[in-house]
Amino acid sequence: SSCAPFVGRTNELAALLALWERAAVAVPGAAFVGGEPGVGKSRLAGEIATQAHALGAIVLYGRCDEDLAAPLQPFIEALRTLVKSLGPTRTRAVRGVDELARVLPELSEQLPDRATAVRADPDTERLALFDAVTNLISAASSEASVLFVLDALHWAGKTTLSLLRHVLRGAGDARLLVVGTYRNTELGRTHPLAETLADLRRDTGATRISLSGLAEEDIDAYLSAIGIH
Repeated sequence: SSCAPFVGRTNELAALLALWERAAVAVPGAAFVGGEPGVGKSRLAGEIATQAHALGAIVLYGRCDEDLAAPLQPFIEALRTLVKSLGPTRTRAVRGVDELARVLPELSEQLPDRATAVRADPDTERLALFDAVTNLISAASSEASVLFVLDALHWAGKTTLSLLRHVLRGAGDARLLVVGTYRNTELGRTHPLAETLADLRRDTGATRISLSGLAEEDIDAYLSAIGIH
């Protein structure tokens, strides 16, 4: 339950907080938390999100679902939050923002005087969209540090993973930390996420954190915290 106390994971949380402190001084990064179902990956991501929010961060969240309705669904969720956070004036100033109306139709209402994006070939359109997402995140990060939690990445489609790579490679000096969670039980060598994680580790120095079951002393602490021990 999300109301249960957060215990254990001291080293893992410390590693995420160290990455967060670096992101806050414009050294962007990413951490990918892997483990079996139910081991506490989302809980750990939720804890760093809570702490970052308390420090004034813009916290974004996107979840990948097994039956994804839209190829970029987790990013679309996050972009909606981001556009609200930035407000119309600052959103309008973002380079390439017109491209985002393709995935965020409500932008057409918020930016009535925007230019209509010129239709190009699919690869050019995709690159323009990816650049616009990167620019929007960078613009937000000049206002406040941005923590972006991407949950259940083992279900992410190739387009979502391509966009994730694009954002992290183009992060420059954005104050950004991406925390992704995934089931390592789903990750065969041919899984698209396995390739993405390898690429990001090589290109951006992304961190991987493996969660196993709680140690015995952590279980004791948990039982004490909920009044059973």
